[in-house]
Amino acid sequence: MIDGKKIIALCITKINEDSSRKFITALNNSLPSEDCRLMVYATCSELYWNTPMESGESAIFDLIDFDAADIVVVFVEKIKNKQVIDDILSRAKAYGKPVITVDGIYKGTISTIFDYEAGFRRVVEHVLDVHKVHNPHMMAGIKDNDFSEQRINVFADVLKSRGITFDCGNMVSYGDFWADPAARATEKLIAENRVPEAIICANDSMALAVTDTLISGGYKVPEDVIVTGFDGIDEIKLSSPKITSCICSYDKIAKKISDIIGECLNGGYKEEIFRIPATLILSESCGCNKEKTINAQRELFELSNRFYRYQDEEYSMYELVAQTISCTSIEEVSGIISNSRFYDVDCALTPECLDETVSPLSVIERENAYGEEMIDFFSSDEIRYTNYRRFSRKDILPRLKELLEYQNPMFLFGLNFLDVPLGYVCFHFHSYDVGSYCKVPQIIRALNNAIGGYRNLRYHHYLQNRVEEMYKLDNLTGLYNRNGFNKEFERIVGQARENGGVVSAALVDLDGLKAINDTYGHDEGDNAIKTAAEAFSTCCPEDSVCVRFGGDEMMAIANGKINEATLRNDINACLNRYNAVSGKLYRVSVSVGVYICDKPESMDFDDLVKESDKLMYFEKRLKKSTKKKEEITEP
Repeated sequence: MIDGKKIIALCITKINEDSSRKFITALNNSLPSEDCRLMVYATCSELYWNTPMESGESAIFDLIDFDAADIVVVFVEKIKNKQVIDDILSRAKAYGKPVITVDGIYKGTISTIFDYEAGFRRVVEHVLDVHKVHNPHMMAGIKDNDFSEQRINVFADVLKSRGITFDCGNMVSYGDFWADPAARATEKLIAENRVPEAIICANDSMALAVTDTLISGGYKVPEDVIVTGFDGIDEIKLSSPKITSCICSYDKIAKKISDIIGECLNGGYKEEIFRIPATLILSESCGCNKEKTINAQRELFELSNRFYRYQDEEYSMYELVAQTISCTSIEEVSGIISNSRFYDVDCALTPECLDETVSPLSVIERENAYGEEMIDFFSSDEIRYTNYRRFSRKDILPRLKELLEYQNPMFLFGLNFLDVPLGYVCFHFHSYDVGSYCKVPQIIRALNNAIGGYRNLRYHHYLQNRVEEMYKLDNLTGLYNRNGFNKEFERIVGQARENGGVVSAALVDLDGLKAINDTYGHDEGDNAIKTAAEAFSTCCPEDSVCVRFGGDEMMAIANGKINEATLRNDINACLNRYNAVSGKLYRVSVSVGVYICDKPESMDFDDLVKESDKLMYFEKRLKKSTKKKEEITEP
């Protein structure tokens, strides 16, 4: 429950398909109370092939908050990946949440299934009993598929009960539940002169293909051959002839699920199986002509409109991707997306998407695909290009409570690029317009490619810059090496020449490096060099450029005058603090020399080194002289 609203979490795929859309619409409209809200967790594919893209898509089910969900509904026939289903069910069980499965039977759940077997039996019996067919043929689905085998068994059983011998080799063809294989199987029957009195198809897509192939081959349907389908898809009402079929009503199964939800919310949960009967649709392809006439012109106009809208929107989505992946900041990305044709949609991204220094692959091993925090990146109801709000992933969206005030379903889809989760989007359409549902895969693909492509390209630029930085920086000290320093040197000297200013060169040399190396080893010598470099770069003027050009020699150049006494005192103070706490058996100290050049038009790097080196060695000799005097005066 969230803010007094009972949450029904529905797991499904492909909401753009008519069957999914009809089911969601019917279920949302029949929820048992005004306090129930449908939150739909969905993917654009059926997850059948288990590809990297599908793996990234299925991460959306990690987003389900089982603390907040009151009931979980899983449309198992739509989700073609058993592992994904098992994961959802096991998590729901761990939280003690009631689970209703749709179109599939799973232990520990309330199962609601269409009675396909009884429905298909009615089709076969109608063909044999009403139309007196003695030589039927079946166009089955995929060989060894459960649904296909079930319908073959029904076909065989009805034939046997009518005294007709069933010969699978001669009476069954396989159309793989799809148009092209069904057409090829029908062409084979025609070529072998084995066209039967009736072809009973395991689904409507094959029935449409079989009918078209028969007519193209010179046969009349139903005069020469009766054809029937199964499923009741919309296309069978627009075909000529219209196809006799059997429809599994989503209104009926949604109403039953709604009744079960009401009972569960009142504590009436128990494992049970409910079978929803299918309805026989008699039409022209069997000769009954009982299907009511539809307005074909209106239907075709709507299909044509959706097709051309799809083409226009596909081009605009392509432009979105092309513009986005070349952006140089996430704010630019947000601006482009905000100006696109999106409505009723919010988008949340993982924080990594806003940080170009983080590898896109860094989240793959994370236990939850989205982490604990999310970024409120985009909302079609707001204009916001910056100040992205962070929020807890468990809250889904910062304005979730506001959206739950509406009684429309909320659709949550994962964003991913090359199997890497990027975040998720929430669609909250205010109507059941089919065009909105059909646009969802387009929008998801566009955002995947736009944000994923942008992120990969920015990370590539970051790595490229890092390589360039590594090439021009000294590995030990982090100061510029000679190659990297040259460009910066020319920049500073060029500014001095242009402005008629002066350039300062400060050179430091580590005291007693050979003794440290000989006594304590080269690792300690490296430590002394690194410590001296950190003190040197910290104490130099902010706009200076530091370089390590020798083993223990370092130089800084800057526009303007560097005060030698101040620099020396600051470095000594910094090193004294280090020596006091380092625990080392040696002290780190440096000698400093600063040279001020007021003729930048004639200076070069070697001149600066030479002059500052003289001053630095003067201090070094002074230190040695002072030390000897101290040793002589010791008692």
